[in-house]
Amino acid sequence: MKKFLPSVLALSLAACLPDETPTPTDPPTTADIPGRSETEAYIRRSAEQWAAGDAAAMAIFFADDYEGVASTGEIRDKARQLEIAAEPSPYTGSSVDYVNFRHFGTTVIAQGAETLTRGDGGPDRKLIWTDVWMFRDGRWQVVASQDSVRPPTN
Repeated sequence: MKKFLPSVLALSLAACLPDETPTPTDPPTTADIPGRSETEAYIRRSAEQWAAGDAAAMAIFFADDYEGVASTGEIRDKARQLEIAAEPSPYTGSSVDYVNFRHFGTTVIAQGAETLTRGDGGPDRKLIWTDVWMFRDGRWQVVASQDSVRPPTN
């Protein structure tokens, strides 16, 4: 009986404590999510802004809990990505070469490639990437990404 009583007491006290687990917001319904063509246009435009280093746009479409892996292997959060966008860049032009989309309800996986053009005559940088987008808080947000240097084509 002595072993049983502390267990009952602990369970009783735990039941009286407030639940500190945050309540998630209601997930969006399919009616809340923009159509495929509108979503893809937004993500493509965001990819172009990201390639161009548009920090103001990036601050909007990066999720606060974003994490990505750069082609250098550096793991970056939103703050680091915005910090890099604010730094001077040797690249004076950028273009998104292609983007392919896979839709999974409130998640879209965008896989694409881009070319960054140097203004000083140095070699262009060609990247291939995968971004994970989620529809949260009424908008599409990139939550994760992975960049790699694109292998040369023969």
